[in-house]
Amino acid sequence: MRVSKPRAVVAALLCALLATCGNPLKGKNPNWYNGYVYGTRGYTLFAQGKLEPAILSYQKALAEASRFDIPQQVALYTFNIARCFSELDKYDSALTYFQRSYTGFVFCSDGADSRRCAGFIALTFSSMGGGDSALAWYKQATAVTADKKERPFWLSVHGRLLWRRDHGKEALDYFEEAFDLYKKQKAYNAMAQMCSMRAEIYRWYADYPEAKKCIEEALFWGDKSVLRYDRFRMVLAAAAICACLNDREGVAWYYQRACACAPSGMPVPPFEKIKECGKTLQ
Repeated sequence: MRVSKPRAVVAALLCALLATCGNPLKGKNPNWYNGYVYGTRGYTLFAQGKLEPAILSYQKALAEASRFDIPQQVALYTFNIARCFSELDKYDSALTYFQRSYTGFVFCSDGADSRRCAGFIALTFSSMGGGDSALAWYKQATAVTADKKERPFWLSVHGRLLWRRDHGKEALDYFEEAFDLYKKQKAYNAMAQMCSMRAEIYRWYADYPEAKKCIEEALFWGDKSVLRYDRFRMVLAAAAICACLNDREGVAWYYQRACACAPSGMPVPPFEKIKECGKTLQ
């Protein structure tokens, strides 16, 4: 059978590509890829908001990385497990894994990851009511000059710490600046989080129209991201804001959506609680 010259060239290039790249395990220890596969699956589950299955997958990845002594991967998968526990509001477990991860990153001389991990440790202590410990970790992490790309993250951490110390109006400025920087990076999920935090603050101060505007922006930017792990919180916040605006249909609609997308293991507040228009959702 004759093959046209262009097709012959394409066929030859394809054969060459398959010969060099067709087997991703070629020249590698296949056991290293076991951890990679489990880790990739864990990230996919995390992004989808399937947090408990993500933890199981990350734990398998961690076991493989530990078995073959890949410390950077051990620190990374430990950190990812901590993130899952944090999103499930299981702060004791999250703190344990964050601290283990931090130690690993420090010994691997990974300054950026160790600083980021320290930021999450600060936020975890803050969520547990440990304001002094949170501040100490924050100061430790920011003592070293970070890359400019890290600035929006640290603005968001600073804003959250301020908010949890009842400095909501000051925190708004940090979230707005972080949003602007994240927008330049096209970090849509982070942008959605900043809008959600602003909505929470405005709801606390009973500025419900502004809160609704912010939460709608959060959902808008969240729709542009593949990350859905925190979608539940945003939709539930939208239901609570609608309750404060006496929008009964909105409350019911958002609450049903929140129940449908709630991660396994995450308790959903009863509908009657949401309808009360309280300052907290739990």
